[in-house]
Formats: sequence, structure tokens, C-alpha cells
Amino acid sequence: MTDPSAFNEVLGVRWIRWEEGEAEAEIEIRPMHLNRSGWLHGGVLCSVLDSVCSRSGCWTPAGETPRRSSTVSLTTNFLRATNGGLVRAIGRLRPGAGRQIFSAVGEATDAEGRLLALAQGTFKYRTQPLPDVR
Repeated sequence: MTDPSAFNEVLGVRWIRWEEGEAEAEIEIRPMHLNRSGWLHGGVLCSVLDSVCSRSGCWTPAGETPRRSSTVSLTTNFLRATNGGLVRAIGRLRPGAGRQIFSAVGEATDAEGRLLALAQGTFKYRTQPLPDVR
């Protein structure tokens, strides 16, 4: 699966799965992802969770106009620190999505399946065309 997000590309996000109501991605922790204490920076983890949660509400079948969204609110709870290996994040669309707003939950785990963080977000579907950024 390709990702047109240059930011996710810089972070090294690899998309694993994207289907109706769910999105899953992973990131291999590299030195550039660590904070000055040597642990995975919370902003990296939050960014990956934001991406999977947002994408969980934007799945469309092949041939249909892609859906896009913007984050309205994202709350992240950091539960465990890590400083290496693989981190996997899953976002799930919550029931009750409207025509303009939806909410999703996400979780991030390490390679051993230990829970690193939980997220909950509210997202707004975008109706304007994508900006021309070059």
C-alpha cells in the first residue's frame, strides 16, 4: 500500500493493512526516533497513532473517490517506554460516524505485544481538494 504522506515516509511508517473500519501500520525504531533520554519520542508514537486512526475512517473501495480527513482532536495516553525494535499501531473506526465527523481509537504495541500507548481521536472529513504543494 502506498502512502502519499511525505511526513509518514520520513518517519518510516510502513502500511500493513487498510480495510473498512481499520488501518494498521508499523515503524522500525531508529536513532532518529529517540528523545534525548534514549527512548522513543512520544511525538513519533502520537503521529503514527494519528495516522492509523485517521485512515481507519477513510477506507474506500477501489475505483471510488478517496476519502481524506483532518484531525480535530487526539488524546494519547503513553503507558510504556521502548527504545528499539518494531512498533505496530492499529486504528479502529468507532460506530456512529456521521457525514462530516467520525471518531476512532488506536493502540500501539511493541514487538512482544506489550501495550505502549492508547489513542482516541475525532476527525473531520475533508471536502476541499488537496492543496498544490511542491
